[in-house]
Amino acid sequence: MPTSKPIRILVVDDHFMVRMGLSSSLNVETDIEVVAAAGDGDAAIEAYRTHQPSLVMMDLRLPDISGADCTAVVWSAMRN
Repeated sequence: MPTSKPIRILVVDDHFMVRMGLSSSLNVETDIEVVAAAGDGDAAIEAYRTHQPSLVMMDLRLPDISGADCTAVVWSAMRN
């Protein structure tokens, strides 16, 4: 039986404990792989471009750029 590829996730949250807690909890699952974690919008955009995850878990309140605006940048990058 062929094994499927894991879901590749980028976790974005400005609170370290939340970011690490989510990442640790998700990495326990055999079909999920957290490929990157970021603490602000700029780092999230760079991590997305570098790792090309299949899913982004985005905090809406980030210190430098809102999560919604950051998501719009990532969405635009996905479509190009």
